[in-house]
Amino acid sequence: MSVPTALINDHLDAHFLATDQRPSHKRQKRELALDQLTPCELIRDFLPEDLAARLLQQLLKDSESWTQGTWWIAGKEHTAPRSSSYYSVGDREALERHKDSGNALDVSSRVAMAAGPASLQTAAQLCTYALANLYKDGQQGVGAHSDKLTQLGPRPTIASLSLGASRLFRVRRAGTVDAAAEGREPAVELADLMLPHNTLVIMFPPTQEEWRHEVPKTKSQCKPHPASGTARLNLTFRSLKPEWQRIGRVNES
Repeated sequence: MSVPTALINDHLDAHFLATDQRPSHKRQKRELALDQLTPCELIRDFLPEDLAARLLQQLLKDSESWTQGTWWIAGKEHTAPRSSSYYSVGDREALERHKDSGNALDVSSRVAMAAGPASLQTAAQLCTYALANLYKDGQQGVGAHSDKLTQLGPRPTIASLSLGASRLFRVRRAGTVDAAAEGREPAVELADLMLPHNTLVIMFPPTQEEWRHEVPKTKSQCKPHPASGTARLNLTFRSLKPEWQRIGRVNES
């Protein structure tokens, strides 16, 4: 079984490859712009070069104390193949929620002092927290998933900033995951994007409801960065909706 994929070229000209369910020798493939077929947009060189470099260095330093999440399935403990932390902008409830792990930090003062474009200051005010992930090398990643909707509310917009090593980022319609699990040939779209240092991916609605995204493990598709080597750091900016606050507390992952 072959799965249709599209690789973004060195200039990050986003393209999309769609394939129908006809027999392989009759398949027709067409290349279309990524943002025409998906609710995602890709922006390279998003931050000023010096700001991106400073942010990468700060995250590398911070990540020394980050931890790998754990969960239990059928009585067996599993460990996430990445390290994570939460960065809050004045959200005391989020800090309280993660205080037991010691893996949350209020960066309101950093944001206020940052010398960045006005648009970045505005964005910081719109986002209540960021989830930070460290992938040390190609053997660390995250499987196909959608971000929890719970306190994000329905149809959230999430921005994902990549820093450090280049890694493959995969986005596909939810039906692709189900079809693969059932051994069926999917008749849905899938795209592979190489995300180099200082690249932003904006996932607009309804990405979280209808699509899945992942950073697959790899032995070859990992281009080192001069400052971080094979390590890729990722910040996903989110905004919690007070009207969707849960009664009681459940740990997020």
